[in-house]
Formats: sequence, C-alpha cells, structure tokens
Amino acid sequence: MILARKASLVVSTSLATVLLIVLALLPLSVSAVITEPVEHIRNGGFEEPLKVTEDPFDPELTWTPRNFGWATLSISTDMSHAGASSLMTTARLGFWAGPTQAFDLVGGKEYTVSLWVRLPAATADTLVVLCFNDALGNNLTAWDYSVVASASEWRQITGTYTPAADVTGAFISFLTYLNSDYSASATDFYLDDVSITTEEPAVLPVGDNMIRNPGFEEPLKETEDPFDPELTWTPRSFSWATLTIFTEAAHTGTSSLRTTDRLGFWAGPTQGFDLVAGTRYYVSAWVRMEPLDPANLIVLCLNDSLGTT
Repeated sequence: MILARKASLVVSTSLATVLLIVLALLPLSVSAVITEPVEHIRNGGFEEPLKVTEDPFDPELTWTPRNFGWATLSISTDMSHAGASSLMTTARLGFWAGPTQAFDLVGGKEYTVSLWVRLPAATADTLVVLCFNDALGNNLTAWDYSVVASASEWRQITGTYTPAADVTGAFISFLTYLNSDYSASATDFYLDDVSITTEEPAVLPVGDNMIRNPGFEEPLKETEDPFDPELTWTPRSFSWATLTIFTEAAHTGTSSLRTTDRLGFWAGPTQGFDLVAGTRYYVSAWVRMEPLDPANLIVLCLNDSLGTT
C-alpha cells in the first residue's frame, strides 16, 4: 500500500541572502533523466486484427509474412503470454520465412528489445532468432537476439541494440533452427508481447504543480500552521529567516522571493505538501545571489514531517 505523507521543501545554503525565483514540483512516472520509452512496434500484443497490405512501410501496417507470401500469420486465442491472443506462424516456406514488421530505425540510437516465443505442443526445442534487417534484407544482428523456444512455456528474447550511424529504416524478421543440431527448420511458432523501444525526451507535465505560489506573484500568507492548505511560504520554524516578495529581480513574471536575516545555513524558505511514497517527482527552481555576494552552493531538500532530509 502506498502511503501519503506530509513533507516539506527546504532551501539551504550559507548565511548569504538568496533569491528564490520560481519553483515547480510535479509528480512524474518517468526516469530521473526525464525520458520516457517510446514504442516502435505496432500491435505488439496481437490484440488487434492483422491488416493486409502490400506496402511494408504502410504506417497502419502491423505484421506481414516475409515477402508477403512465405508464411501464414494468424491471430491465435489458443495461446498467449499476456492478454487474450498471440501471433501464430505456420506454413513457412523456409527457416527464414516468418512475421516481419518495418519501422524507422535511427543509426546510433539504443533500442531495447523484448518479446516472447513458444512452440506448439509436441514440437522439438527450436532456436528462434530475432533479426534486425536493413532495407535490402541484410541481417544486421546475426544471432545476437535468440532463445531456445519450448512447447512447455513462453521464453523471452531480450537485449539492447544500437545500429551503426549510417543505418536508416529497417524491419525485423525471424530465423529458426533445430536446437539439437542447429539445422535449418521451418517450425511453426507463437509470438507475443513484442516491444522495441527507445528512450526519448519526455514532455514535462503542464499544471498540477504541487507548490503553491511558485512564481511569488501573490502576497505571502502569515500562519502558524505549516500545513495550512492556503499557506504558500514561511521561513523554517516560522522565525529563522525573513522572507519578502522582491520585485527588483525575477526569472519570469515580476517578482521573486528574497530570503534575509538567516540564523544559519539551514534557515530559509519552506513549504509543506503531500508527498506520496513510490512516486517520482520532477523538481525545478531558479536561484540567484545578491549582486555583491560570492557564489554559493544552494541545496534544495525534501524533508519528512520530522524535518529529516
């Protein structure tokens, strides 16, 4: 169970005067470097019907047999790794005949690969190889992404791939070999939960800022309740510094928050809010010193309700 806890935000530095310009604290579900995975495979879970087309780069195309006729692809509800269905590949003309999908492959970018394969009942263990191919059909990855598939369980192919800088456009395909002697095999197989992703810059959320009066465009409210829902900013412990709205310097808007008369390096502006355990937060703030003050290291701290950083 995720617990909501009260927390406070504190800005610490030396005894110098600090201008806190603007601050945002927004919950995110993306990584600390503010990226998010972008999926390049369409209908990877095979929960949608297959589309028939002769254009391998049709943006609405999901899966086709290689060369559009070298195998038979069908959505199967008899077997699935997740969801209700998977892709069944049958009537293969050779070990190289199977499902394919084209997508925009960008040279020099890292791709994360994950997919699951399984064999029909009473089928001998078979090595299934995922291939990244260039536009001419050349296998760029040899046997780098493979697994010995079984009829008794789903098995995963996973890894990362970074194509050469001059590679553009690609399609994936599959090869199969008998595991006993690695001879070429046209074994039928199931495929499910195919995912090929890249990490791309995330679009940061707009609104839902957990900080009240983040741009210091409103007057400060005086209160002795640090968790008053209408409270914006107070000095730590309500008396260890002096906070004032300052209109002579601003990062955006017309004002900033000036912190003076600090009793120690830990004395500065604070604000309480509901911090949710297990949630990542995106934090952004702008600070500057008084014109004649030396440079200072300014540390923004998230503290629990007892003041522990």
